[in-house]
Amino acid sequence: MAKKFLSLLMFVLLISPLAFTQSRETGAITGTVTDEAGAPLPGVTVTISGPNLMGTRTYVTDARGIYRFPALPPGNYTIKAELQGFTSVVNESVRLSTTTTLSIDIIMKQTVLAEELTVVAKAPTID
Repeated sequence: MAKKFLSLLMFVLLISPLAFTQSRETGAITGTVTDEAGAPLPGVTVTISGPNLMGTRTYVTDARGIYRFPALPPGNYTIKAELQGFTSVVNESVRLSTTTTLSIDIIMKQTVLAEELTVVAKAPTID
């Protein structure tokens, strides 16, 4: 019985440093999306992409305007925030290191409609 316990203990001791090393090789990016007045914006689609990610990840901000991308491999990333009625924001110069959590807050500007529509119609004539 003691021999089995000792074997199990040795196995756990050999494997645990590997698991610890793997968990340290990632970072995270988090932040808050607000409007120009500082009010949080829920429902913003935040997309992150980069060569080390091999694709994209998407997160929709919560009621407090918070987004988070955990367990990202180190490297360069592009973050894009989009919400209808607001100008899209793109940040292409995000550099993430291992064991780092970057806090990148995004301020979005409301879109201004510059078009004016004038409707001219004639009233129908009644005979």
